[in-house]
Amino acid sequence: MRHLYFDVTSVVGFDISAPSAKLIATRLRQLGLDRVLYGSDAASGGNLAPREGWAAFRQLPLSDAEFRTIENNIAPYMR
Repeated sequence: MRHLYFDVTSVVGFDISAPSAKLIATRLRQLGLDRVLYGSDAASGGNLAPREGWAAFRQLPLSDAEFRTIENNIAPYMR
């Protein structure tokens, strides 16, 4: 699993329930936050614009440090 990453850009919407948000946060931690990428190209296809998408994603019960980790992740092929 060395080269496996997860883009979570359109995983969360503003209508997410508390139990679903908790489950997603748990799963992200299990995957390893260093494998989680948040892209900004999801504004097409009916997805939220980047700013709104990030605001929705911030509803997850993650700590500020965990969000910072995700914010700063860069796909290896972009380095």
